[in-house]
Amino acid sequence: MALYELATFDPSDPVLNPMWRQGMFVMPFMARLGVTESWRGWSISGETATDVGFWSLK
Repeated sequence: MALYELATFDPSDPVLNPMWRQGMFVMPFMARLGVTESWRGWSISGETATDVGFWSLK
């Protein structure tokens, strides 16, 4: 799904803003799959992520 979002990225579309879609659809979907941490060191729960492994939000 994250790859789909990258493929359909259109910053000129004011109705379907890509950042709004990420926050409303992609991140909750990825969290249901168990992806809750980022390679950049943040997590959905607000804690600092350490050693996130391969699956992450970035």
